[in-house]
Amino acid sequence: NRVVARWIPVSERGLANGIIFAGVGVGAAITAPIVTAVLSAHGWRSAFYVCSLIGLVAGLVWLWIGRDTPEAHPWISQSEREYVLKGMSTAITSNQHLTWKVILKNRSVLALTLSYATFGYAAYIFFSWFFIYLNTVRGLDLKASALYAMLPFIAMGVGSPLGGWIGDRLSRTMGRRRGRAIMAYGGLAFAALFIALGIGVESARLASFVLAGGAGALYLSLSSFWANTADI
Repeated sequence: NRVVARWIPVSERGLANGIIFAGVGVGAAITAPIVTAVLSAHGWRSAFYVCSLIGLVAGLVWLWIGRDTPEAHPWISQSEREYVLKGMSTAITSNQHLTWKVILKNRSVLALTLSYATFGYAAYIFFSWFFIYLNTVRGLDLKASALYAMLPFIAMGVGSPLGGWIGDRLSRTMGRRRGRAIMAYGGLAFAALFIALGIGVESARLASFVLAGGAGALYLSLSSFWANTADI
């Protein structure tokens, strides 16, 4: 989020965050079939080694190309650097650090934290429980569970950048606070509706699609939270 705040113009932060968090959906989507295949062929310990190796490679790539500011990156052109700086907030910046007391008394921080806690709980259902739900509650076998468990995360991968793109446009016409707030509570409301409907669907496969709609709607709201955080 600090990278977004330092690298991305204010009017594009919704989409930037949406693209970043689309990686969460895509990564989680391919996790179930990969882990299931490795687990079936080589045992559960091997799945940990594979996931660790992927994380290590991603960390090394980030260490190689990541820089704190556009000015510090050797690959960026002068025109790109000027474009980024022109689109930054005109707010006065200071090197003075805020105390935790000041931060925790800020109403915007408290409101975002409380709201994001509700988002996090719904996301937790999909990341920690959905595969188990399909396998043990809905009665799908391991292979089918892995396949249908991909659906919510594919929906997240689509919903996240879409929500960021829409949120940026709403922010330009309605103002940043109002535009991002509408996107956030709209996504959360539709997610609640889909999740509630999915509980009552008898078919396990149809329920997977309905609940995937809830995951996609949930991630429509995600970039708004982080774009707001970058603004603060």
